Amino acid sequence: SYDYLNLIREAGALRDMGVSFLRLSPHSSDMVKVAGVFQGVLEGTIDVEDAVARLDGLGIAAPYSNGFFHAMPGYTLNASAR
Repeated sequence: SYDYLNLIREAGALRDMGVSFLRLSPHSSDMVKVAGVFQGVLEGTIDVEDAVARLDGLGIAAPYSNGFFHAMPGYTLNASAR
């Protein structure tokens, strides 16, 4: 799909569900920074809203989606999810 799946807002919920590994698909952005943002959220050192802002600041070219996680069409973005 054109969108990039972004579950940064759902990372805590995934951890609470027992997910112990996340796969980050490489792309042309700085993946070391992307991984650091996800790690910070999972460790509790980066607030979710700050993480979203940091990812936005990387200039990632495609829009984000997370709809399937919320039983919505996969291409949608539920930005109010926590």
